[in-house]
Amino acid sequence: MKPIFEAEIFPGIALYDATDVIPQHPTESWDYRSPSGIDVLFVHHSGALGRMGLRGYRASAQYSIDHSGWPGTAYHLWAPYHDVRDAEGRTVIYRGQPDDAFSWHTGGANRRGMGLALQGDPTETGPSPSQVEILEAVIPWWMARFGTTPKRSLSWHSDSDRHGGRPKASCPGPVAVEWLRSYRDGS
Repeated sequence: MKPIFEAEIFPGIALYDATDVIPQHPTESWDYRSPSGIDVLFVHHSGALGRMGLRGYRASAQYSIDHSGWPGTAYHLWAPYHDVRDAEGRTVIYRGQPDDAFSWHTGGANRRGMGLALQGDPTETGPSPSQVEILEAVIPWWMARFGTTPKRSLSWHSDSDRHGGRPKASCPGPVAVEWLRSYRDGS
């Protein structure tokens, strides 16, 4: 199976639905929630670069199943570290969970948030150039979909306490947080 083109969310940025391609636990599944209660986009990092693009997303999901006992990937969206392009030359971002999947990416705030993972570890270097391009397109697209603004609804794992979450200081790392804070404050 291959991911299915879902939408061009911004000129040159394509969202591909990979929900049928990403490994899922054979017997466990995420609970469902109403998308009408979603109001926060939490940015994370996968922690390790691993395999490129979709193969990295698949490996991350399999790791979550094998080592955490989770139903699959906790991240709704995956921003590849390397510049992955589709046949039309658009930069690709993947969807691995539907909006209504109640996954465990940010303890305490999962019911109201969606998780976007930056592939790799941007702790020292920040998001890659491709990830910056993706973030600059995804954030306004996501905010328009859920009727909110970055100042109110853009967050990250280490900032999640302001939305009822349990922060993880290292996620997505100080350089990535600096970029996200600058984006949020400038919007």
